[in-house]
Amino acid sequence: MEEYQLDENLMIAATPAQHFSGRGLTDRDETLWATFNLSLHTWYDPMERLTKSADSLGVLAATPVVGETTIYGEYIPTTKWWNEILAGKD
Repeated sequence: MEEYQLDENLMIAATPAQHFSGRGLTDRDETLWATFNLSLHTWYDPMERLTKSADSLGVLAATPVVGETTIYGEYIPTTKWWNEILAGKD
């Protein structure tokens, strides 16, 4: 993921993506490999706000990684997985 701060309130990020992009008769199986997102916050800010609020209220907040199974009453993932991604960032 690449991020660029446009000004103090706006960031643009290129995030990995793979989308079907066949637009015509001969371009089947072509893919796009990035998507651009404009935001007024970092990509991990919503998760930070969620876990901070849950901690202050004394409630459990599920924080699964995309595709991770969550089973109510049996398994609820609560790791702050985004911190591992941030730690590996240049």
